[in-house]
Amino acid sequence: MVFEGNGMLTVSGNYMNGIRGKDRLTINSGTYVIEAAEYGMKGKDAVEVNGGEITITSGSDGIQSNNDTEEDKGYVRITGGTMTITAGKKGILAETLVEVTGGIIDINAQDDGIHSGKNVRITTGQLTLSTGDDAVHGDNLVEVSGGTITVEQSSEGVEGLCVEITGGTIRINSEDDGINAARGADTSGDPNAAGGSFGATEGAYIRISGGDVKINASGDGIDSNGDLYLEGGTVLVE
Repeated sequence: MVFEGNGMLTVSGNYMNGIRGKDRLTINSGTYVIEAAEYGMKGKDAVEVNGGEITITSGSDGIQSNNDTEEDKGYVRITGGTMTITAGKKGILAETLVEVTGGIIDINAQDDGIHSGKNVRITTGQLTLSTGDDAVHGDNLVEVSGGTITVEQSSEGVEGLCVEITGGTIRINSEDDGINAARGADTSGDPNAAGGSFGATEGAYIRISGGDVKINASGDGIDSNGDLYLEGGTVLVE
């Protein structure tokens, strides 16, 4: 399912989803105002946003892709456009990968802002996130190599089993840890989770080799339940 053109589409999904594709859902251009009781936009195999202006208000996740049976599917990829998401659960949820290579993204979510069951990759773009849980979460790897990420509010700013920062500008405000490396779907504020507050998690690490990172955290600024590598860049923890 592909949407493009210079027109405007207003969608009211009063019962369930705003726009749903059983395979891949692609937005190339246009203006979209979506209100949905459940998911704002859902593509089972993938959701790709290459342009356009999108406003989503959803009772559940703003954007979701949930194919968990094929490794090359279940992803959300954003290469351009302007997105404003207000979500009752997660802002963007993907089973395998959330990739941001451009665009302007503003998310206000009650749960995680960006969440992947495997990896998150951010290479450029402008992200502003205000969340009730993690701003950016990947069960496996969170990789930031560029762009601007501003976390205005979160429980934890960036969380993954592995976190790699090689570039970009990152500003984090968090009630718990600013950057956290731990195993599991979500460990925010749970000292009994794998790795916990005092234990170690096999394979967990944080590596910062570039970028400009500033963290204002009520908990730990940087908390690795495994290894920590500071190899470059600028890091300031308040």
